[in-house]
Amino acid sequence: MARFNNSINYCGLKEVGFVGPKFTWLYQRQDNTQIRERLDRALASTDRHSLFPTAKLHHKSSSASDHNPLLLHLFSKKKHQKYKKIFRFESMWLKDERCEKVVTEAWEEGMCMASNFPILACMESCRNKLEVWNANEYGHVGKKIACLQKRLEGLEMQASSPGVIRDLRETRVELNCWLDKEHAMWKQRARLNWFQEGDRNTRFFHARASARFQKNLIEGGF
Repeated sequence: MARFNNSINYCGLKEVGFVGPKFTWLYQRQDNTQIRERLDRALASTDRHSLFPTAKLHHKSSSASDHNPLLLHLFSKKKHQKYKKIFRFESMWLKDERCEKVVTEAWEEGMCMASNFPILACMESCRNKLEVWNANEYGHVGKKIACLQKRLEGLEMQASSPGVIRDLRETRVELNCWLDKEHAMWKQRARLNWFQEGDRNTRFFHARASARFQKNLIEGGF
């Protein structure tokens, strides 16, 4: 370790400031106690600190791994232009038994409307009902995930206790459920063939689905 520290000093490297939970590694013991450590850091030369003065290493929360993912932001986030929302029938709705009931009731309501185009009336009724149902039951998937990740980060900052460990476990389970829904949503938008084996790669699907709206800017990296 002394040689490693000497090498860091010799190269003139300085630590990049971090944001988020202090610890980046967790060991869960069988006796329901935990060991937490900060094992991961980002180092940069003085020139790089001058070139990217606002760079921050973000300690992200993990819903499964014992190591927290790290995200290095080189620049401040830019505001993205908003686009008109397009209605899509989300594949993740099919996993919810209530979806069929919403569609059935909306279709029957559309058939009762006085219209020269009953099929269009039924489709419009389904769209309206599904949008309301989605807003009430699912809301904004990305915001729910961000909220759960923030809750997880807050729990990781607290001192370990049986109650905190229980809340961590429950929050991770709930977060994984919403991550699966987000994965299905972006997979549908990307319109790509996907192999059944493998882990979630939502960022990949998100990039492919919205590539035509984005500029080539390197903002950060894992």
